[in-house]
Amino acid sequence: MPTVDSIDVYIERSLRLFEANPSTTRVTITYGSAEKKAKKSGKQPKTSVANPPATHYTTFKTFDPVSGTCFTTSTSKAKELSRLLALLGPRGMQLTKTKKTVDRDGETKKVLSEVVSIKERGIAAILTNREFADEEPEVAQAVNVATETAPAEASKPKKGKKKGKKR
Repeated sequence: MPTVDSIDVYIERSLRLFEANPSTTRVTITYGSAEKKAKKSGKQPKTSVANPPATHYTTFKTFDPVSGTCFTTSTSKAKELSRLLALLGPRGMQLTKTKKTVDRDGETKKVLSEVVSIKERGIAAILTNREFADEEPEVAQAVNVATETAPAEASKPKKGKKKGKKR
């Protein structure tokens, strides 16, 4: 069971596996605690006061029993967890890749890097075989029913007697 270190590589490989075999491929999400694991094994985790290690982790495993392919990744970062959960939804996610090219002019070597953004479909869109449109939700203008005015006009301070708390 190979562990993939990069989240982007795990996402790409998992999507390709789902596109090849959508009916048999499975995703397993496991949440665990390093403290609990250390108690079971009898080992105490190394801790430092300045930089304590993450105590909780989430492991994602994509497995296809037909081809025998399995990819796993583990993270303790909230941003990476959010990206992996967005992958499961229908809208998918945006992957950013850096392409490096070497330009050789005589004896000098220049490394040119280009950032490319790729929109990937989500796993739910692959399973349903349907495209989902990226629509921005419409923000409705709130209207005060009592005065039939927009909220900006209704929020003006009223002049008058201030009422205190009843005791």
